[in-house]
Amino acid sequence: MSSAADGARGSVATDRAVTVLFLVTVFLLGLMKLVDTDPWTHLSFGRWIWEHRSIPSTEPFITTGDPFPYNNWLFGLIYYLAYLAGGIDGVVLLKAAIVTAIFGMLFRDALRPYRNWAVALLAMAVAILLVRVRFVERPDTFMMLSLAFSFLALNAYVQDGRRLIYALPLVHMLWANTHTSIALMVVPFGAFLAGGGMLALIERHRPGWATGRHVSFAPAPTAAQLKTIAVLFALSFAASLVSPYFIDQYVHSTGAIASDWWRQEITELQQPRWQTAKLLYVFSALVALSFLVNRRRVSPIDLLAAVPFLVLPFTATRFVWFTAIGAVFLARNLSAAIDGSAAWRRRARSLPAVVAASLAFVVLGAMQILQIRPVHTDDSLEFGLGISYRYLPEGALAYMDERGIAGPVLNVFQWGGYITWRDFPRRKPFIDGRGFLQDDLLEQTGTAFRNRALLDTLRSKYGFEVLMSQYPIVRSKAAYEMVEGDFVLDHPDWALVHWDDLSLTYLRRGGPYDEVIARDEYRTIRPAKGIERAVVADPDARQKLLAELQRNVAQTGSSRGYYFLGALLAEMGRYKEAIEAFAKVGQVHRREAEAGAGDAWAALGKWDEAIAHYERALDIREDAGVYQKLGLAQQKVGDRQAAIDSFERALELNPNLVSVYRDLAGLYRAAGGADRADALQQQAEKAQRDKQGEEHFVRATKAYLSRDYPLAIAEYLKSIEANPLSPVPYGNLGYVYFDSGDLDRAYEYHRKALDIDVGSAISHYGLALVYRARGDEASAIRHWEEYLRLEPAGYYTRRAKEQIEALRAGAAQ
Repeated sequence: MSSAADGARGSVATDRAVTVLFLVTVFLLGLMKLVDTDPWTHLSFGRWIWEHRSIPSTEPFITTGDPFPYNNWLFGLIYYLAYLAGGIDGVVLLKAAIVTAIFGMLFRDALRPYRNWAVALLAMAVAILLVRVRFVERPDTFMMLSLAFSFLALNAYVQDGRRLIYALPLVHMLWANTHTSIALMVVPFGAFLAGGGMLALIERHRPGWATGRHVSFAPAPTAAQLKTIAVLFALSFAASLVSPYFIDQYVHSTGAIASDWWRQEITELQQPRWQTAKLLYVFSALVALSFLVNRRRVSPIDLLAAVPFLVLPFTATRFVWFTAIGAVFLARNLSAAIDGSAAWRRRARSLPAVVAASLAFVVLGAMQILQIRPVHTDDSLEFGLGISYRYLPEGALAYMDERGIAGPVLNVFQWGGYITWRDFPRRKPFIDGRGFLQDDLLEQTGTAFRNRALLDTLRSKYGFEVLMSQYPIVRSKAAYEMVEGDFVLDHPDWALVHWDDLSLTYLRRGGPYDEVIARDEYRTIRPAKGIERAVVADPDARQKLLAELQRNVAQTGSSRGYYFLGALLAEMGRYKEAIEAFAKVGQVHRREAEAGAGDAWAALGKWDEAIAHYERALDIREDAGVYQKLGLAQQKVGDRQAAIDSFERALELNPNLVSVYRDLAGLYRAAGGADRADALQQQAEKAQRDKQGEEHFVRATKAYLSRDYPLAIAEYLKSIEANPLSPVPYGNLGYVYFDSGDLDRAYEYHRKALDIDVGSAISHYGLALVYRARGDEASAIRHWEEYLRLEPAGYYTRRAKEQIEALRAGAAQ
């Protein structure tokens, strides 16, 4: 008797120890510096509500549109109260506590009813790997808190008779006032009512079937329990309407999800792809497979509850949160399958298995906290309290404080909330993270920096004297060369006065800040493009550039500035100083700095040092040009085979490196491989033709953008002559002829592009324009629809949809 009691006490002690270890680990994983840009808008609204003792009925912060009301008012207020209690640290601690509560409830449900600690721990560990990126101070944490409690309360009521269920109406009222996802309340209630009703119906018509070999691992709700759940469902719905926004909370979020601009421009609203979300695909497949493994004992309640949360994560990246619910069903199904075998049940529940799973959970958590790869994959998730300024334009705003710059600001949407929190009403953002502007204004916000006339129109209407931009993402080096002037803003009325690693700040000439412009303008460097060759070739311009870069690194310490400074010093032959500058470059431009330092050491004839830096650059990211330089350095030290390997890899990454073919051919000849050398020489000749075609293409595109149509036509024809099998110059030439008014030739060249590649999307768009201009609306719609099939996202995708809708509306009238 004493031995049995000791065993029971030991089991309880083990359970408590594992639970505490689990909760502490999750809490520590939730302790991350505030890095997301959205919480600042919520904190701003919470402050407004606290200070005014009311919920704003009109937009208080931005004046550029007619935004939706602030439906998450209670979330903002709660988090602002946490800020009043403990500053930003209080906000982070509250977030960590909420995350811990979410996973604590999910973990408890994952243990029900088999209490298989090892399986539950491992399932939760993988879920946290997927979900931790969403451990942010956003209202969807309250969504998950409410969902987790809903499932816990319903399961506890049906299986154990506990009365947590009676708190659901209050919980759902709070949910409706903290996040617009309240419609998901239907899922747990619907699963229990439909699944429980299904089991009751089966039992009525086939008595004993549900308690035989097909028994579900969770008991079916009784008729009385189903009635109670139905009543509480009705009460919860009624309670959810106790909100300033009544029924609007059920439809509010669909506006953003239905908007093309939102789904295409906001990364977290885009569908996750296999290339970047392999773990999500594998984990979801395992959850689905677990229902098959446990098919003879599966609960229809769990099946109905799981399906929505298996599907939703694949509709938008932000819904990865729901995989945590999937982990509960994975743990239950696997635990049920294991329980069917006495031997497996004994092994899985043994103390060594629980200890091993606990250690694995802690190790995976520690690797995330310590940013150890491959478990850790996002450097922005920085352990600790306080603020991470990785995505916040603090440097630009501090500069504006120093210079007394205030008033309306044209900004990118991610920064609006932080500007409001930090500076309102001294500064007012044009847009914030809600993005709730009219669709045409959303488009204009994105294109104004590249459209002089549109920028002038917006400035005249909204009166901003300051522009704040982020750096563009450019995937092609040729794109830089095609654009004359600044890659971000090329407008003579605006002057660049501040830049760092995150932002660029411009002031309007002829306005209240001319003295600041006279003092601080960067006239030579274009940070978004880099150092231009013409500037380096001019001794006077080079000195001005050097002075500007030295000023920038002294004021901002930016990695981009130190990289440009190192590159310029190297061009000037000051290699030792260049190496010193490259050494100060941070992670953002570390690869480029390592390659630059390799170039500087190579220029000094220090080949071993050059090789070391090139290899470090390639460890960060592979690049054909760096492999070429590494191969040349390896040749210098006499390592022929290593040089061959480097050159071969360079050509794999970029088959257009003409000189690499020749260098590689020379190495093969020296090694007795004449046949391989001859083949490489022939490939070099083809690469030379392709390169010439690309050079003509770049010149043609620059001429087209400058509206020099005759030059554009001549250069595109030369590009076609050099590389006749590429559809792109044909398509671009079609656009030149279209803009010139020559519809026949526009049609001809778009057709030629499609003869080469029927999937050339730009030529389907071009043909649609030609057909519309000729009045053939049916053909225009057909080609725009094909464009949409080939290019389902992007600016021109939205334009194509608008054109189709306009033509169909016109035809219907």
